[in-house]
Amino acid sequence: MNIYLKGFKHAQDFTEDDLRVLCDPFGKITGCSIKKNDDGHSKGFGFVSFEEHKSARDLVSYVTAKGKPNESDDASLVKKIPDTEIKGVKLSSLFAGPF
Repeated sequence: MNIYLKGFKHAQDFTEDDLRVLCDPFGKITGCSIKKNDDGHSKGFGFVSFEEHKSARDLVSYVTAKGKPNESDDASLVKKIPDTEIKGVKLSSLFAGPF
């Protein structure tokens, strides 16, 4: 499942490797890309694909809840995912949805 992520526009030097680090705790990533402008800087959005649908659902759920568990979330998942900040970007501050 391909997930659309946006919200890192202010971090022009945010890379695909940075996005991988933020999303890696959810499961095996099979693809990751950030859209860039002509000068090679991030446009503030990108895509992550996971091997398993559950990983993608967990990521969307986590981001939608802004790092707080919903009643339907596995609270243990949220506890094991640090709200890592990379170049001023926190996973819980992004928007995520299926694409």
